[in-house]
Amino acid sequence: MSNRKYQKGYRLEREVKIDMEAKGWVAIRAAGSKGKSKIDIVAIKENTIRGIQCKANGKILLEERRILIENYHKHNILPLLASKERIGKRVRIKYTLLL
Repeated sequence: MSNRKYQKGYRLEREVKIDMEAKGWVAIRAAGSKGKSKIDIVAIKENTIRGIQCKANGKILLEERRILIENYHKHNILPLLASKERIGKRVRIKYTLLL
């Protein structure tokens, strides 16, 4: 992976973490998320746990999606995809449920 792609992904992960915290979630960036879980950000609020995969292009591989859904069934971690969405001149973070 190129350094530029890594930096773009890292920036999105930081933005998602900040966005979730602003919405009242405890958010933890899972460094090195290329591993087994495929979760970039773990967000916790009350009795809900979200496992968020961040993709700058908004596209997730079928295998990554399968693993995130498997985490949901095993550990009750709600799988979300976070990407950027352009609305006119504004850019916002879009969250998509992967179930």
